[in-house]
Amino acid sequence: MSNQGKIEFTMSFHDGFRYYDTFIAYCGTYKLNAEGSIVTHYPGVAWTPAYVGSTQVRPFKIEGNRLIITVANPLPVVSKRVLVWERAEKQ
Repeated sequence: MSNQGKIEFTMSFHDGFRYYDTFIAYCGTYKLNAEGSIVTHYPGVAWTPAYVGSTQVRPFKIEGNRLIITVANPLPVVSKRVLVWERAEKQ
């Protein structure tokens, strides 16, 4: 293994803790309201136990080959989250 080409990244313990505290991950089922541009997630597994069994409503838009899902004010220390999925091109 080589570190060549890797970017060095360091942060303080405090910054690392703040980052960890804002991490979010979940998976489960979803329903799509295409007319309203809303996807609703129903987490069955989640990083934060409180998400399990909850309803997560997310506005979305499609721009070209990108699906963009946003959440405004998800946490007191985070003003907005944006998730961008981009379709890979066939080779």
